[in-house]
Amino acid sequence: LLALTLLYTIWVPQGDLAYPAILGIVAILIASTTMRNSAISTLLLQALMLAGAMLIPSERPGSAVGGMRVLVLLAISGPLLLVGIWATESSAAQLERLPLLQTGIIALALGYSIALGVAPFHVWLPTIYEHGRVLAAVLLNAVLPAALLLHMASLALAAPWLASQPVVLGLMLAGGMISVIGGSLLALAQRTVSRTLGYVAMADLGIVLLGLGLGSPVGVRAALVHLGYRGVAL
Repeated sequence: LLALTLLYTIWVPQGDLAYPAILGIVAILIASTTMRNSAISTLLLQALMLAGAMLIPSERPGSAVGGMRVLVLLAISGPLLLVGIWATESSAAQLERLPLLQTGIIALALGYSIALGVAPFHVWLPTIYEHGRVLAAVLLNAVLPAALLLHMASLALAAPWLASQPVVLGLMLAGGMISVIGGSLLALAQRTVSRTLGYVAMADLGIVLLGLGLGSPVGVRAALVHLGYRGVAL
């Protein structure tokens, strides 16, 4: 997707610094998705999110303020993910430590929700379509969700008992349903194509979360296929 977008931007200039920045971002992306240590992988993922937010400011009015808004929100998600990983790993050896486990699940849910733009933490999504560069939109709303889901899968492999918790699947289903309904209704109320696309992207991501929340192999395969279609469409 990034390669196709870079070819597209030959006709839509993105600025002199965008292309070397993308090379660095791709290096961070590869490192974050191949790292086995959950904490280091999360830090690299946080660097990826912050670097992607740096690509948002463009010549459009208000893009700097919009980029700062996205930067702040994505910066919050990283510490939440780190707290969630620490809490779940600390309670893995002693499953009777229920309060710590609950704290970890809540922190992970908040961190992933903010980084993915799940309702009601979607306020940064329309901004990247309204003010941002094409590269920023594809990176933050197509490539980043794939990296986050890989991160989620790695965490589930490291802690299989966590993925089997009913509350985890319930949170995915709830977030997906709210995103689908909320994104669709908000998209109907927009008067610009860019903001409409932002809310449609949120609703579309909700479909992916619904598939994952079902917890069945068929649902997971359908969600991943839809994630691929979604990225190409964006």
